[in-house]
Amino acid sequence: MLESKKKIEGKVEIVSESKGEISGKVEFIVVGLVFIFLLSIAVIIAIIVKTNEWGNPITIDNWLIYYGTIGGSLTAGYITAVGLYITNKQTREIQDENKKIQVMILDKQDNENELKISNSAFIIENDLAICFEDMFKIVVRFSIENSKVSISQEERSEWISAWKEIIRGFEFSSNWREEIINLSPKLGKEKTKRLYAMYSMLEKTKNSMKSLNDNKMTYEQLYRNIQILPVDEIFNEELNCRYKNLRDNVGNYDTLGGLEKLSWTEEYEKVKVKVKSDIYQEMKFFEDIIKIEGKFGELLSQDWIDINLDLSKITSESLRALSQ
Repeated sequence: MLESKKKIEGKVEIVSESKGEISGKVEFIVVGLVFIFLLSIAVIIAIIVKTNEWGNPITIDNWLIYYGTIGGSLTAGYITAVGLYITNKQTREIQDENKKIQVMILDKQDNENELKISNSAFIIENDLAICFEDMFKIVVRFSIENSKVSISQEERSEWISAWKEIIRGFEFSSNWREEIINLSPKLGKEKTKRLYAMYSMLEKTKNSMKSLNDNKMTYEQLYRNIQILPVDEIFNEELNCRYKNLRDNVGNYDTLGGLEKLSWTEEYEKVKVKVKSDIYQEMKFFEDIIKIEGKFGELLSQDWIDINLDLSKITSESLRALSQ
C-alpha cells in the first residue's frame, strides 16, 4: 500500500513540475505578445497621424510627448506584468515546497505507525507464545505428578511444588493495553475483544498464583490455584477433555481411597482398578506430548491459532512496508 502511494505521489510530483514549467513559459510568451501588440498599435497610430497631418505638421515635441507617454505606459505595464509573474512563480514554488513537506510528514507518520503496529504485533505474539507454553507445561506437569495416586495428596503437592519456577516466569508486557489499541484497526473488533479478555485473565491468573511461592502450600490450595488457569479458553477440545477426565479420575480414586476401610468388596476393588487404569491411560497422553518440541502450538484452540497467524501476518506486512 505504501509503495503504491509513493509511486502515485511521485507521478503527481512529476506532472506538477511539468505543468509548472509549461505554465511559466506560456505566461512569459503571453506577456511578450501583449507588449509587441501594444507597441505595434502605438506605431500604427503614429504612422496614420503622420500620413494625415491635414496641414498641421506635428512638432518634434509632440512626438516626444506621444512616444514618451506610450513608452512609459508600456514600460510600466511590462514591469508590473513581470513583477506579477515573478510573484506568482515564487508563490507557486512555495506552495509546491509546502506540498512536498506535507508529503514527507505524512510518509514519516505512516512509517512511524507501521513501526508501532509491527512492534505491537511482535510483542503480543511473543507474550502469548511464552504464556501459553508455560501454561501448557503447568497443565501437563500437574497432570503427570497428580496422577501418582500411589502416594498421598500432600506428597504429590511436594512433587508439584518442585517445578513451580515455571509459574515464576509467567510474565508478559506491562503495556499490553496500549499494544492492543495499536493493533485494533488491523485485528478487527472481535479479535481485539478476545485479546483484551485473555490478557485480563492472564493478569488475574498471575496475581492469584503468586501464592504458589509458598513451599508449605497444602494440596487443596495448590489444586485450587491450578484450576484458575484459563485452560478452556486457550487449548483445543482434545487437551481439555483429557485434562478434565484425568483430573476427575484422580479425584474419584482419592475418594475411593478414603472408603477403603468401609468397602472391602470385590466390586469396590474392580472399580478401583478400572479408575487406576483410566488414570494411567490419560497420564500416558500427557507424558507423550511433553516430549514433543512445540507440541503445545498444535493443541491451541482454532481461535488462538488464527489470532497468532494474524499477528505474524501483521508483523511481516509492516516490516515489508518499511523496507520499501
